[in-house]
Amino acid sequence: MLLLAYPVLVHASEVLRAPLLAFAALLVLVALALLRPLAAPRAWAWLAFAVIAALLWLLTRAGGGIYALYLPSLLIPAALGVLFGSSLRPDRTPLITAIAWAERGGVLPPELADYTRRLTLLWTLMFALMFGVALTLIAIGARQWWSLTSNVLNYVLIGALVVVEYGYRRWRYRAYPHPGLIEHIRTVARSRPAAR
Repeated sequence: MLLLAYPVLVHASEVLRAPLLAFAALLVLVALALLRPLAAPRAWAWLAFAVIAALLWLLTRAGGGIYALYLPSLLIPAALGVLFGSSLRPDRTPLITAIAWAERGGVLPPELADYTRRLTLLWTLMFALMFGVALTLIAIGARQWWSLTSNVLNYVLIGALVVVEYGYRRWRYRAYPHPGLIEHIRTVARSRPAAR
């Protein structure tokens, strides 16, 4: 629920120009970062949450909350782009290749290995594009366009790419077995593929 609440709160805070909603979005981010220790519950986590919330409140009151909201729209695509892109080095296994390899019990036909390498590159480029668009919109001060792109359109783009790629793969490589879309998403969510 917190993952869904964050982009909604950020976008609503921009559309409505409501600093209180921006503050709420920042609290959601902190809660996500501290979710396990908060749920445990750990006293240090609740103390950290309270201190960070107070600092964020002061930042928001001073008009700087938007700068804190900008960070995830830059850091998340940058981190994902580096994760996917660094796996394309010659000494590494491309991330999606590693997932497909694990999904198929350690057997991946060369044709699928080539495809998953190209797909890893596609995701790398998509995250680079998301980063570049967010940075450009922030730099030119187009806050509502930044919010619409980062908190709505990027999620639509990711969902569309997952669905379209799955359909294409099932059609193009129909000679090979493929898990169902839901099972595939679960496998990706569970996977911590390492380079072979």
